[in-house]
Amino acid sequence: MLTILGIGTGTEQTLTLQGYRMLQEADNIILQTEQIPLAQTLREQGIVFDTLDDCYEDSEDFDELQELVLEKLWGDEDKLLCILGDLYTNTLVRSILPDMPYRLVPGMGFAEAALSMCCAALGTSATLCSTAYDFAEAEYSGAGNLVITEVDSQYLAAEIALKLQRHLSGDSKVWVIHHGQASCCALNMLCMREAWDYSSAIVVPEESIDQREGYTFQDFCRVMDILLGENGCPWDKAQTHESLRIHLLEECYEVLEAIDKDDPFMLADELGDLLMQIVIHAKISAKHGEFDEMDVSTNIAKKMIRRHPRIFIGEDADIGWDDLKRKEKAQKTAEQVLRDIPAAMSALMRAQKLHKKAETIGFAGQQHHAWAKVEEELAELKAAKTPEEVREEAGDLLMAVVWLCHKLGAESELVLSEACEKFIVRFAAMEQEACKQGISLGDLDENGWLRLWRQAKITN
Repeated sequence: MLTILGIGTGTEQTLTLQGYRMLQEADNIILQTEQIPLAQTLREQGIVFDTLDDCYEDSEDFDELQELVLEKLWGDEDKLLCILGDLYTNTLVRSILPDMPYRLVPGMGFAEAALSMCCAALGTSATLCSTAYDFAEAEYSGAGNLVITEVDSQYLAAEIALKLQRHLSGDSKVWVIHHGQASCCALNMLCMREAWDYSSAIVVPEESIDQREGYTFQDFCRVMDILLGENGCPWDKAQTHESLRIHLLEECYEVLEAIDKDDPFMLADELGDLLMQIVIHAKISAKHGEFDEMDVSTNIAKKMIRRHPRIFIGEDADIGWDDLKRKEKAQKTAEQVLRDIPAAMSALMRAQKLHKKAETIGFAGQQHHAWAKVEEELAELKAAKTPEEVREEAGDLLMAVVWLCHKLGAESELVLSEACEKFIVRFAAMEQEACKQGISLGDLDENGWLRLWRQAKITN
């Protein structure tokens, strides 16, 4: 029968008393590798053993390694296979168990040994334990203490250091556990160390929130908790949904400006300001027991999953986004669909969205209908007599122009924004030309204004 014994880090310090006795009594011992201090200890005590080193050397991939190991372990005689670290994370152990009868005898794992050796350097925060290969593929939040085991090469250590430096500064102190010894070094010096093997581990103490190099969404929420806490910022603590309303709108406009300028660094900064508005609104509601930031992220995640059934659920349905949205919001009438567009939106954007929504419901027309509508409303505005009539017909004309923009494939908000910018540029050109002529714009008559405007239009 095969007995698999956990031998910790491969040193005397992490070998259990049961494991020591089993090594003294066993007749057929196989060590995972000879490259551990325990191998020398066994030799000194006259204990004979074999290893899996030849299997590692002769195999080109894991499947071949598994086959060679099974050949070595197969037979009727009892064998004691000594495995480093945690048995439950050992891929080789998991792969060979289904093929033969076995008994597992756990020992101290890499993570437990590393934590014990570095306990004085760690805080009271939760600790995440992960193998090096799992950590390289996993998401890391940067919070809590971290123990990374099975760092078996300099290349892997460098990869880990690179990933950690997204969150921590290169000068952050980490601990390296190698052959039962703990040594401290800077994070950016991990790649300079040459001595690594399967038993090596890296222990990363949690960095204080104000010393991080990078911050996750959860980190930012913690920062906001501090600012809104008892000793936090008086301004932040005094805010309400109503007082922040104008700031939310301002931050949205600044994000749009960054997009228009095609400035990625400015965009990242402005998106951060917008994210702060979202989080502080969630924190205010959390204080009143309404919802928190997790409810916000949960709601939008669930909404995206619901509205993409083909991707997440595998449904081969033809139902479109708008149909899913109407179904989700229980919208039964056309009025409900149109009133779902926020009244707080700018009138121009709201008008464009109204036309888009109306078209999805079935209210559509050809492009020539839109042209005719503009001409019709323009004629009615010209015929208006009272201020009330002017106001009504001017509104109808604007709606008709927005509809025409929609039919022409142009976003009315964007085209008007570009027209505003063009107006400023032309006005500036007028001012410069007037200055060259020694004229003040305020002194010009109507003909002078028209002359400069036509000249500005030609050049701009």
